[in-house]
Amino acid sequence: MSNTEQLNAATKDSCTREIEIQGQATSTSTIALQPGQRLVGTTGDAALIFPQGIDGVFVSTDNTISRPAGHRSGS
Repeated sequence: MSNTEQLNAATKDSCTREIEIQGQATSTSTIALQPGQRLVGTTGDAALIFPQGIDGVFVSTDNTISRPAGHRSGS
């Protein structure tokens, strides 16, 4: 997904285990992952962008945040 409405809906659904991020999405609020959810970047440019003052991603229990294999920070 690449829009914040879909992302926020997915994080609120405890049945959703894996949330795929494609491209860049800007979120105006903190994203809270449910226990066991995984946030996975599926494209080389996958990114969540938060404005200054927003905490970003809140993790709880057994969460994973990952990006595509071979992607390096800053590239």
